[in-house]
Amino acid sequence: MGKAIVRQNSLIVVLCVLIFTWICSILTQAYRAEGDQIVFAESEYFQCNEGWLDAEGQAVDLSKVKFTLEDLGKTFTYRYKFPPQLELQDGSSLCFYSRGLDLKIYATASEHSRYFNSEDFGSRKLYEFAQNGAGLTGTDIGLVLQMVPIYKPDLEHELRLEVTPAEASAFILDLRVQKTSDFLLSTIRSRIGMFVQSIIIVFFGIALMLYTFFSVVTTRRDRITFYSWGAFSVCVGLLLLIETQIFQFLTGKPELYNAFKYALILILAFPQAMQTDATARHPHKHYSILVGVIVAILLFWETVACFFMNVSMYRLFFIFSLPLLAVNNLITIIYFIKDVQYTKQNPEASFSALMLGIMVLLSLFAIIDIGIYAQSGMHMTDWGRLMRWSYLVFIVFMLVIFLRLSIRRDREAKLANMYKMQARTDALTGLLNRAAYIERENVLTQRLLKAREHGQKKYSFVIVSLDLNNLKKVNDHLGHNAGDEYIKHAAAILRESVGSNGEVYRVGGDEFLALLFGEDPENIYQQVKFTLNRNVDRFNAAEKPEFPLSFAFGHSLCSTFQHYSIHDSERLADQEMYECKKEMKITR
Repeated sequence: MGKAIVRQNSLIVVLCVLIFTWICSILTQAYRAEGDQIVFAESEYFQCNEGWLDAEGQAVDLSKVKFTLEDLGKTFTYRYKFPPQLELQDGSSLCFYSRGLDLKIYATASEHSRYFNSEDFGSRKLYEFAQNGAGLTGTDIGLVLQMVPIYKPDLEHELRLEVTPAEASAFILDLRVQKTSDFLLSTIRSRIGMFVQSIIIVFFGIALMLYTFFSVVTTRRDRITFYSWGAFSVCVGLLLLIETQIFQFLTGKPELYNAFKYALILILAFPQAMQTDATARHPHKHYSILVGVIVAILLFWETVACFFMNVSMYRLFFIFSLPLLAVNNLITIIYFIKDVQYTKQNPEASFSALMLGIMVLLSLFAIIDIGIYAQSGMHMTDWGRLMRWSYLVFIVFMLVIFLRLSIRRDREAKLANMYKMQARTDALTGLLNRAAYIERENVLTQRLLKAREHGQKKYSFVIVSLDLNNLKKVNDHLGHNAGDEYIKHAAAILRESVGSNGEVYRVGGDEFLALLFGEDPENIYQQVKFTLNRNVDRFNAAEKPEFPLSFAFGHSLCSTFQHYSIHDSERLADQEMYECKKEMKITR
């Protein structure tokens, strides 16, 4: 069993290393752009959030513009003139983030431009972006990187920006003139920390599920708890990973990752309910099942809608997930209070209350994070920071718990092995006892039966029955202490004579059994018999005991070609041993 656990733990380590290596390769690919490795250095850019004029000619800061429900569908126009000190680099663009907006950007020659009276006078469309609302896109398309190429002649033109908000949380952020590649790389770089933190959370969840899958010591309750925590961690990590927007920036598919985000928020309710039910001492029997059924129905309905109706209702996930998560939090708090009361009576049950308390704290941190996000007018592009750090602290806390559990289980396993060895060992001689022999006898019986059923090659071993002579005389004339020493000497000689050829058992006061294995067990028996007689003679010659030490023994071969059982072989060995004992008495 110990070797099996070592092999399984080694497999887990190998799998974790492979997964971590794969994650590192993904990160390395994310760092690359245009064939060059990202250099983590500040790049030059010109900030142009301010200096824009609205339709009334009022100066505005576009990064602070907010929209209301009444503004949806309306078009707002803003104008901007590049300052004369601005110098363009090759590959420069007007770069910014947007969400929930249809965009059109024009370059218009102003009266101060040298192109005003030329054939190029007028407006030229530089860029257009529209949310089509098809499939998974909807109107909540998520954060989008916008990069509009700007050339030197455009510096003498006036920019005209037309925006049409499709949602009240639409915004434009961080307008700048910068090299396109620098903007993309700096954007990714600013989110690498959040990305790595999210990867750690996902990696922890996968490692926890692998640990639970290969574990051979946990109970069913523990397995459900750890599986639920692992799935919960993976969902939270993937959700935070999507919120870093790195994948959608690289792939240009924000609507797809937005749909995944809402699906993860919904799915998150099920492992949370499972974990709460598995950890609580007195849970409601069907609550987590009910949550799972609701999640499954919504996912199924969304899949059917996408495939057969050509529409997506993934926003319903968010509408249903919020009350589910709120009810989960409420039930977790109730279970936590009950378990704290129960722990006062039974301190050993503190682990479940501790796990529920952690779940309550993580849920509160998530609610606070969402509250901060809503308070900011949903302009935050890196929400989830509090949730990430609280979860990383939780991971450290869980690793400490696992370490303590491993130490405790290792100690319990050592004690169990010690008690098992004591139960299988003869206290006087240190040899294996009758209980150990019965256990070994069952194993050998099964092995013989399988070998006979499958027609395997010959499998055989020898059973040796031994009886120690003169023990009663030693006890009667010299006392039981001398009898114990007599048995100890006999056991030591017998163990030395058998050596690595087999196993020796003390099955009675002066009765011993030996099992001899090998390619030719009959030949091994003859060698052991010769060695035993020689060692007995040496002992008697050296110690000169008042009653010489001697054995009466017999043997029997047990193999797959014989139709009788191990018990029959034992009887044959006993018969030969008794015949030997009679001959020795006649000789004496």
